[in-house]
Amino acid sequence: MTPTYNPTLQFHLNIEGVTDAELGQKMARYIHSIVSNEYFERRNVEISKNIKLSYGKQDMRDYMQFLNIDGKQSYVNLDWTPPMIAPKFMEVLIGGFMKRAEKPKCTAVDPVSVKRKKYDRDMAEFRMLEPELTKMADEVLGKMKQRNDFEPQSYDELDIFFNIDYRTPEEILMERGVSMVMHTNSWNDIKRNLLCSIRDAGYGVTHTRADSDGSIIVEYINPIDYFSSYSEKNDLGDSAIMGHRKSMKIYELRKMYNLSEEKVFEIAKTSKDCQNPYTFKWKNEYINPGSRPYDEYAIEVLFFEAKTVRPMYWVEKNKENRKYVEKKKGRPEGVGEDKLVIEKQMEVIYKGAFVTNANMLLEFAPNNRMIRPSNPKELSKAYFSYSVYMPNNIGMNNTPLAERISSSVRMITLTHMKIQQLIAKMRPAGIAVDISGLKEVDLGQGNIKPLELQRIYDQTGNIYYNSVDEDGERKNIPMNELPNMGNVSQLQAAITVYNFYIGKIRDEVGINEYREGSSVNPKMGLGVLQSQIRESNNATDFIYDSYLEICEQTITKIGILLHDSVVYGGKAYREYFSNADLAGMYFDFKLEMLPDDVEKAYVESLINTAMQNNLIDFDDAFKIRRIDNVKLQEMFLVRAKTKKMEVEMQKAQQNSEMNAQVQERSAMAKAQADAQIEQLKAQSKMAIDKEMSKSKEEENTQTFVHEILKMSFQNGKPLEGYVKEIVDSYFAGKAQQAQMEAEAAAQQQQQAMMEQLAAQGIDPNEVMEEGRNQQEMMDRIVGEQ
Repeated sequence: MTPTYNPTLQFHLNIEGVTDAELGQKMARYIHSIVSNEYFERRNVEISKNIKLSYGKQDMRDYMQFLNIDGKQSYVNLDWTPPMIAPKFMEVLIGGFMKRAEKPKCTAVDPVSVKRKKYDRDMAEFRMLEPELTKMADEVLGKMKQRNDFEPQSYDELDIFFNIDYRTPEEILMERGVSMVMHTNSWNDIKRNLLCSIRDAGYGVTHTRADSDGSIIVEYINPIDYFSSYSEKNDLGDSAIMGHRKSMKIYELRKMYNLSEEKVFEIAKTSKDCQNPYTFKWKNEYINPGSRPYDEYAIEVLFFEAKTVRPMYWVEKNKENRKYVEKKKGRPEGVGEDKLVIEKQMEVIYKGAFVTNANMLLEFAPNNRMIRPSNPKELSKAYFSYSVYMPNNIGMNNTPLAERISSSVRMITLTHMKIQQLIAKMRPAGIAVDISGLKEVDLGQGNIKPLELQRIYDQTGNIYYNSVDEDGERKNIPMNELPNMGNVSQLQAAITVYNFYIGKIRDEVGINEYREGSSVNPKMGLGVLQSQIRESNNATDFIYDSYLEICEQTITKIGILLHDSVVYGGKAYREYFSNADLAGMYFDFKLEMLPDDVEKAYVESLINTAMQNNLIDFDDAFKIRRIDNVKLQEMFLVRAKTKKMEVEMQKAQQNSEMNAQVQERSAMAKAQADAQIEQLKAQSKMAIDKEMSKSKEEENTQTFVHEILKMSFQNGKPLEGYVKEIVDSYFAGKAQQAQMEAEAAAQQQQQAMMEQLAAQGIDPNEVMEEGRNQQEMMDRIVGEQ
């Protein structure tokens, strides 16, 4: 039966004229009434049943009445171990959700950061539209290229960069800081517990708080221990009270609160671990830490938070023609007409702790580490330390997934027990034996008894009997097999019922055989299989969506506490944010989903197709794989494809221009070569003509000298004047030509001799040196003579 919440238990906190002590006592009584309410008791019973069912630990005593067993005596030996039916489906469900990954995304939304981002984008757009002017300015100013000096080639590239890569240093630090806090608090374990809570209880809870040194602690709260006032929202945002109960050791309580040891002793006496509270008396030696026998006693403490509204006042003043506001503790009195009183209703979170057994209030005061939004426009709000989400909340109730399958699990368990009962009562197939037909059977060894004939039948299958009685009439065969089909048909019917409810669980949980992997056709295509798995996910995504809501609430509170710890001098994260100035900044925290296996396979197929068709480069493929958002991956893939096509078009145009230039240069080279050939032809012709002219001239000169000499010999007159000079010049030229030819011949002879000596292994330089020495000696001898 679904428990119902009593709305009459609503509590409105009114702090006007009430001290914290009075208010705390009033709150303690109300908190105790909440925890003792029938709604919470019956709710916890239902949650406990769902948890046992999910882990295959359902109570088997409920099935005794269906089998006519009163619990005192059983006539059939049955295995009362609960069948592990639900755990398989539940682990498949939670395991699939655990494979999905998400990360915190931090965005600075304060005016200074927004203007800074707009400025960087405008500058990038300017560099895109005015590349030449930007280059000239950089050269003149000698500006070094910075990280944000991005130079896009188009508006698509500009949008992709500022949606994917662009992050301010403060945003990067905050994202890493939130991730570090989640990792420090073992968020993977918290995630699994939250998913199991939503599955079994219908909601999940986390508790986020700051310690005394500023370190942030995130705890998972068991849904059985959580309580709150009435709410009609899925996130219980309109609750006035939230809290949880926790079992603590006495030494933990002493460490948390500054209590006198006698008061701690009084609390310890109320523990269930105290065997004789009436005879357990206080001793002064308990003041000594080494002599306390009750430090390990466990007590139950109720931690709670209450939200109320408290007015706050400011007075606007003028000083040196400048307006400023001054905060006041109470309503200001006697304010002049020239001064403006500002009143604002501020939400305030009170926190308290109450020991139920001892009926003692340990703490009740405004939370000095209250979680408020960093945005000044939202400072009037205050957040509970608890992050909770209850999907489909109707009157503080919903139907958890484990409760949906409870009837099917009960029927499967009952069928399982019936199958055991049928197998225990099943008898083997026997035979009916007519003993009178087996009397006086003689096989040559005397009469054989009926039991011996049965043994022969069991071993050989042969039947020996007298077919004729004393009256000479024929008798029937004395051994006939007895059919035993009743139990078999009942077993088949029970198995059919079992499989029916297994299919019903699949329908209720939304896990089909493809997602479960129990019966997948090996010939089924990957696309069809992934489609079936996605359809299965659609049936159970409300669990994961609820987890995302809780996670986003939690990271928002982590981010706010982390920001306050850094700004207001907390020691825990001072080294990590040592160079960061977060004062005046505030952030928006969201949860960004990382691609799952199906989405990764989809994007990978697109990348491979693009690579095979030469639509993108390797660098683009690496960049796309590093992006964690599928939509941004698709945008970048389209942009890379367009950019690749533009590059290919530019290459084609350049190749065309280069071919034209090559052809032009080839034509010019051909023309130059033709001109050079013509020039060479002309020069060759001129040289031939010149040589022919020179040869003709020499021939004419030789003829002229021959005729002159002939005439001189004939007339007996010597040559004189101009004619003599011509003849002498001719013979001098001939002598010079003969001398040059002789020297050339001597050089050729000398070179040949040196090559011959080198071939014989003799150093030519030594031979020449010896020849020069002999020549000098001969010249000296001739000189002396």
